[in-house]
Amino acid sequence: MSELGVESRRWWRGIRSLLLLAAASTPCIADDEPALLRGVEFDKALGKRISFKADDAELRDALGRLSRDMRVAILLDRRIDPRRAMGWTISGEPVQAALEKLMLPCGGTARRVGDMLFVGPVSSTGKLRTLVLMRGEELRDASRGAASRRISLSTRHTLSWADATEPQEILQKIREHWKLTLTGADMLPYDLWAAGTLNNVNAVEALSSILIQFDRTFEWGTEPGQANVVELPERVSIKRRYRLPQGPGDELLNSLEKAAPNAERSLNGNEVIVVGTIEDQEAVAEALGLRSTAAQGSSAVAWGQRRFTLKADKVRARDALAALADQGIDVQYDEAALKGAGVDLDRHLDINVKQASGETLLKAICEPIGARFDVDGLTVTIRPVKTP
Repeated sequence: MSELGVESRRWWRGIRSLLLLAAASTPCIADDEPALLRGVEFDKALGKRISFKADDAELRDALGRLSRDMRVAILLDRRIDPRRAMGWTISGEPVQAALEKLMLPCGGTARRVGDMLFVGPVSSTGKLRTLVLMRGEELRDASRGAASRRISLSTRHTLSWADATEPQEILQKIREHWKLTLTGADMLPYDLWAAGTLNNVNAVEALSSILIQFDRTFEWGTEPGQANVVELPERVSIKRRYRLPQGPGDELLNSLEKAAPNAERSLNGNEVIVVGTIEDQEAVAEALGLRSTAAQGSSAVAWGQRRFTLKADKVRARDALAALADQGIDVQYDEAALKGAGVDLDRHLDINVKQASGETLLKAICEPIGARFDVDGLTVTIRPVKTP
């Protein structure tokens, strides 16, 4: 490249930096703000019905205010104009449902990823949760690599960046934290992003949330921790089977079609096979009167019927619990209460179970750290043995 070309590129980067800094006058998360909610507290926040009003506010400002008020991380996709003027009135609606409705005029929607809400274009954001689930299941089911390596990729981490950060810098942070080898990322176009936070995400969620903003996703390579950047597929779907609570009458089939009109459905005896997004699967499960966790496929198997194989040396207790959560088990705990009772989630454990029941695996995790567990369906609640 000529010297003139190099100088022109530097000049343009400088101008882009100034423009972006001017546009991003209110970042979503600031260092001096209260800590973002995570885990059970984040779940509770999403379920709260709120009232919120912002008259003719720029989108980024409105999202920033909502994020601060609720202590909920919100990440805005690079492809949606942050300066778009929005008139917002939320009256007694859950946060995510309100965001989904309010973003429709600008072709956007919201999806939960980790302990944050991702706001982006409908066309790609509608695929995000399904992609995360697919890559997570592939990681869990892969025979290659040690269990400890798979668990390490399932650990959760919060990653933040400042205004005018290049996406390549964010990807590098993801590589370094989860010790990933990523090929194909160098082909992504140059850009500068406003401040943002990936809150309490695992490797799959972090990587997917960044790549999807370039209409990209990734596939696992042949070695553990190796990922290859690929084009975002036109259609993403997962297959799930549901046992029908009654004969496949016309009324029931019509209700399934209304619940998930874009999904493919076929009957096999007293089962219905559904091919669609995770949102389609959740809608079908709800129409059939099943728990939403039924949409997770293998995770819908009764707890007593599940068998787990895990051999890992020096793995943190919290990471082992995170691995369970990534298999569709709803693991809940109050970290402050556990810490106050002397339960150390960062204690390193040696775990070696083979085709063990869920109860056996949980004992291997909980007993050494002085915790107990209660099971309700597919929900596991971790509590201290001794109360403070």
